[in-house]
Amino acid sequence: MRVARAVAVAVATVVLLSTTGAGGAPRPPARDPKTQVVDVSTPTRADKERLQQLGLDLTEHGDADSLEVVLYGEDDDRRLRDAGFTYTVRIGDLAARDAANRQADAQYAAATTASPLPSGRDSYRHLADYERELAELAKDHPTLARPITLNHRSWEGRSITGIEITREPDAEDGKPVFLMLGAHHAREWPSAEHSIEFAYDLIRGYGHDARTTALVDTTRTIVIPVVNPDGFVVSREARPGAASQEFSKHDFEMKRKNCRDVVGACDRRTRLSGVDLNRNYGGLWGGSGASPSVSSDVYRGPAPFSEPEVQGIRELIASRQVAVLVSNHTYSNLILRVPGTIAQGFPQEEPQAAALGEQMASRNGYDSIPGFGLYDTTGSTEDWSFWTAGALSYTFEIGPSEFHPPYETGVVAEYLGLSPAAGAGGGGNRAAYFDALEATANSSLHAVLTGTAPSGSRLSLTKTFETATSPVCADDFCNHVGEAQTFEDTLTSEMVTAGGAFTWHVNPSTRPIVAGRHGREPLAPAQPTITMVNDPAVVPEENIHYPWSPTPSRIDPPYETFQFEVKDPPTADNERVGVHIEWSDPATDWDLYLLDAAGELVTASALWGDNDEDVTLFDPAPGVYTAVVVSYDQADRTFDDWSGEVTFTGPSPATSGAEEAWLFRCETSDGVVVVGEIVVDRGQTVDLGQACGRSE
Repeated sequence: MRVARAVAVAVATVVLLSTTGAGGAPRPPARDPKTQVVDVSTPTRADKERLQQLGLDLTEHGDADSLEVVLYGEDDDRRLRDAGFTYTVRIGDLAARDAANRQADAQYAAATTASPLPSGRDSYRHLADYERELAELAKDHPTLARPITLNHRSWEGRSITGIEITREPDAEDGKPVFLMLGAHHAREWPSAEHSIEFAYDLIRGYGHDARTTALVDTTRTIVIPVVNPDGFVVSREARPGAASQEFSKHDFEMKRKNCRDVVGACDRRTRLSGVDLNRNYGGLWGGSGASPSVSSDVYRGPAPFSEPEVQGIRELIASRQVAVLVSNHTYSNLILRVPGTIAQGFPQEEPQAAALGEQMASRNGYDSIPGFGLYDTTGSTEDWSFWTAGALSYTFEIGPSEFHPPYETGVVAEYLGLSPAAGAGGGGNRAAYFDALEATANSSLHAVLTGTAPSGSRLSLTKTFETATSPVCADDFCNHVGEAQTFEDTLTSEMVTAGGAFTWHVNPSTRPIVAGRHGREPLAPAQPTITMVNDPAVVPEENIHYPWSPTPSRIDPPYETFQFEVKDPPTADNERVGVHIEWSDPATDWDLYLLDAAGELVTASALWGDNDEDVTLFDPAPGVYTAVVVSYDQADRTFDDWSGEVTFTGPSPATSGAEEAWLFRCETSDGVVVVGEIVVDRGQTVDLGQACGRSE
């Protein structure tokens, strides 16, 4: 799947169908009550958004036509069917698949003296393994690594540990920082494995591989393999076959969230207890793609940064100049970049961010897309670390299928780029991570301060500001939206000079959230508005028997159509096309479908309870489109006809926002203090001269 900016979007939020299915048709028979993984048909973005609102366990794997969901028995299956969705079963019995995977893991470990991974590991680690190995790596290589412990413990009191890797790790030397995160979501075991293997790669390759040595010398890498230790322990230590009052132990293995509100009983209450840590960051918090419901797998938490695990990552990033961030997850074979929502708009750095995403994707065979490529997501790591702290930030969705597949395929093959991984022959995630580290070293992707200062001078950069969340959704459907919340952020980092000239790699002084947005100059005017012709002599009968998510061949008459052409430069330059229909009585229900020149369904809107329908295309391909207008229901006996128009919007030029400054402070060993403001842009080097008022 390749998803670029040409994303079809239905503006309207679609309400649920009745329990009898569309038009009173009987719903399909109940499916097998076992835990299953299914592909749900979602041919339009509106379908994807509607599916998100059902409170089911979306795997975040999908393509243009479907999204994958875990069904935990008949209640989940009924929820899908009552909403009119159809699906195909991909894994009929997830517990049986898990048992087969465990057997495959045992066979691989028995047959393997040492895997080709940097660590030689041949099986999934437990939390104690991560803690022990990180401590040993730091102890055994004190000139290359030091241990990291975040400022906050988890709800159950566990430390969140990691490792910091560079030559002379205790020095505060101003090197650019690469941050690698794993296991925000408990069940995503490969995300932690890939993270720690990269730490092994850097340490064991130092002095033996020229590229690795140069990068370790000039950058600083921080690896936190398990951000969610409480949830990880519940998932990793679960065993299928036993049963609790509500959920099987296998379901606990599928735990996603942390252990908020179930401290001491996280493995005995419900799989759904806790908060989705990757919906709890302040960036865009509270918007679509997250839930206010505590029983949802994507519960956002009671407030931005409410969770101690997220607070720890926030404070780590805020105290360092993180140039590039990779947050590892499973699964989808995707590399996601900001923005998480279409409404946020692309940042000014979109060309650089997209180029790095494509470069990394060329290594692991994944698709590089914006975070909103499948559906909107808010409160994620990268939408705070980028928009607020300035780090070029990415999510890796590792592997094509399963949260923790057999170790040989999900870890060994994916990390090294071996068959059957999509990156076979291209270097896999290992090569992609090295690309990210190369980008960390590339000063054109961050900013640099230079100057001279006496030995032992402590330099600091600080910025305090108010950050706004998204307008806060009060329900899963986002039908009721409250005001955005604000919270205070402080970014502060330091370096200590060695005497004479210094170089400090930093992020731009202006936050991307206020810097402006990416855009382009139009190549031609947008097309003029087209009035949709609706023959008043045509009175179509009600049509309530077509499927909810039809393929074009299944849209049966009666219906009305209207064709229009989208033109391209030099005739016209259209960044957005909207199709709007309206009528008089909200009790009447018309539905709107849009087909491309090949007759394929592009997008649709099927709202009821109001008197209009809208669909929007972004960066539409030129050609002839057909609007199909279906009379689903007419109020009483009066025919309530529709009218409509097609509107065109041209591209918007790039915008620039307010300029911000770092507050710079220098304190020398003999007490001299210098304070001033510094403005520096991405890719810019600013020479501060005698930064502390005098040189060595």
